[in-house]
Amino acid sequence: LVQTLVTGVVFGILVLVPVVLLDHELYGKWTVTPLNIFLYNTGFGGGGGGAGSSVLYGVEPWYYYLKVLVLNFNALTILVAGSGIAVHYLAQGSSMAGVPLVPVPLWVVLLSALPHKEERFMYVIYPGLCLLAAITSYRFHMEYGWPHPRYDTRGHPKPLRKGSMPKTFFLLLLAVPVLGFARIAAVSVHFAAPMTVWGELRSVIPLSPCAGNCTICVGKEWYRYPSSFFLPEGSHLAFVRAGFTSSFRS
Repeated sequence: LVQTLVTGVVFGILVLVPVVLLDHELYGKWTVTPLNIFLYNTGFGGGGGGAGSSVLYGVEPWYYYLKVLVLNFNALTILVAGSGIAVHYLAQGSSMAGVPLVPVPLWVVLLSALPHKEERFMYVIYPGLCLLAAITSYRFHMEYGWPHPRYDTRGHPKPLRKGSMPKTFFLLLLAVPVLGFARIAAVSVHFAAPMTVWGELRSVIPLSPCAGNCTICVGKEWYRYPSSFFLPEGSHLAFVRAGFTSSFRS
C-alpha cells in the first residue's frame, strides 16, 4: 500500500509540474489549475456561500450521478454492481485485490456531495467502470465457461454449464450496444441545435461584407464553442472578457 501511494505521489508530481509551467505561459502568472478547480467547486475558495461558486450554474440532487451512469452505461451498470462479489472470489487472499474497486465509488461519493453536478465530471472513471464490468464478466466466464469453454490444466475443454444464466448474460451484453446506439441517436437528434447553428456559418459568412476576414464573436460563452472545424476560411474566433475569461492573457 505504501509503495502504491508513493508511486501515485511521484506520478502526480510528474504530471503537475508541466501543467503548472504551461498554465504560467498561457495565463501569464503562476497558478495551480487543479487546486483552483477544487477551491472553486467546493467552497473552500469562499464562493457560493460555502457551497462553491459553481452553484451559479445549477444544482442537482445527490443521486444525479447514479442516473447519469445508468443512462450512459445502461446494462453494464449491473456488471459494475457485481464487481465487488467477483473480486472477492478472484482475490485468492490477495490484500491488494480490492484496489480497482476503490476509485469509482470514491469519485462518485465525493462529487455527489457537491451541489453543482455535470455529466462530464464522470468521464474520468469511465475506464474504471469498464474494468469493473470486465472483472465481473471474467468471473462469469470462470463460473459458467461462457461464451467460450474453459480449459483444464491439460488443455482439455471443460463442459459448459447449462441453465438460464448464460442466456441471461448474453441478453445483457446484447443490450449494451443496442441501448448505447439508441442513446447516441437520441442525443444527435434532440440536442443538435448548436451544431446546426454553427454549421450554417459556412453558407452565411461568404455572403457577408466581411467575407474572407470575419471575426466570429461568441460573447462570453466560449465554453460552448464546439470546434474550429466550423469556422469558414479566413474567419477567427473572439469572445468577451467576462467571468472565466477575465483572467485570460491577451
